Amino acid sequence: MTMIKSITILSLLEEVSKEATTEARALSIKNPWLELILSGKKDIEVRTWTTKYRGSVWLHAGKNVDKSQSSRWDFKDLPTGAYLGRANLVDVIEFDKKSIIKSSDWIDIEDEELLKTIWIFVDNDDNKKGTTIKALNGNLRSIRDSSGDVVLRACISPRRVFSKEKYYPSFEGTVTVGGFRTSSLSGIIGILTGNAIRASRDSAVPIINKNDLAKWSSEQAELIPKFLSDPEKQAECAEIINLCGGKTGNLAIACSSSGWLNYQQIAECYGSAEEVILIQDAAYSNKKKNFKEFKLKDNVIAVAMEIPGILEPSRMSRRILDWPEMLCDHVHPKMEFHCMKLVGVVIDAFSRSWSLPMSSVLENSEFSDENTEIIREIGEGDGELVSLTSDVIRKPKAAGIC
Repeated sequence: MTMIKSITILSLLEEVSKEATTEARALSIKNPWLELILSGKKDIEVRTWTTKYRGSVWLHAGKNVDKSQSSRWDFKDLPTGAYLGRANLVDVIEFDKKSIIKSSDWIDIEDEELLKTIWIFVDNDDNKKGTTIKALNGNLRSIRDSSGDVVLRACISPRRVFSKEKYYPSFEGTVTVGGFRTSSLSGIIGILTGNAIRASRDSAVPIINKNDLAKWSSEQAELIPKFLSDPEKQAECAEIINLCGGKTGNLAIACSSSGWLNYQQIAECYGSAEEVILIQDAAYSNKKKNFKEFKLKDNVIAVAMEIPGILEPSRMSRRILDWPEMLCDHVHPKMEFHCMKLVGVVIDAFSRSWSLPMSSVLENSEFSDENTEIIREIGEGDGELVSLTSDVIRKPKAAGIC
């Protein structure tokens, strides 16, 4: 298996041909595979031979074009019989029949082996690889459909996996169709089976029962604190868990004047509050950077107010993929999409604390939107009062204090 990286595309093709005939080495590759290499979408080239050579190679377009595959990638009039660019051959991995992974092996192999297999799409840094896989090893869980077939084997992870020194880029999960990699997953590391949404089968949506997904994500909430203590990263995982319909459990989900709080702690701490101010976590983080010391008011909570993106289409597809499609238990105009965000979990904690239905709390509250901006004082920065765009959650007065 010849691995090619560091693609350099030359603009003057005539000069490329002259230089390539002297002392350089070359690979002849049929299109559209060469075009995919040149555009950065393919960095592995399979050959029946091996070589000890490492270094620069010229890339030559073969005389024939695979028309069916070109159509799949929407390529037309691809060049043939010419030197089109240059690449750096960085490694050669030899394999035999025993080392070939079957398309169904992801179901049974050890967690560590599956994570190593997925890691190939990140980079070759052994320190990052070891730290990340060690953190996630043992957290993979499976979901089977009604027929007993495994349709998911994965775990939930922050987009950047931690170490003591810094956060390393996390690797993606993937949705497969017939054993082939299609859409990518952010925040879910592992493999899910799906149904293709394009004839080219380069984008797919997972085929997982909503209730099974919720149960799986709730279990992940119990596993995550065992390897991840950073409350901000726990909250990032909680966003994914909530979107998948699960319970966030003991994971930190919001920041207050007393620090990060989980669902139960929010319900306990704000039971006697008549009004709570909610602010966007990102806006709060940016605001406090302007001060040496910053203190939130006791009735202010910073929480994520965006819907996290999980399913990412292939590079060749521009279609936005909304998954999972979550149906809220409560339908209310002021709560539109809130149930898919962590802010919805926080409001649910208030409702539980006040022993009131969500609808009553929402009717008595105010929310900022594109037409109305509510500005409230949220705390002090270096002794100066600071205000931000806010949502105001109020306890209905008629209910009394619980």
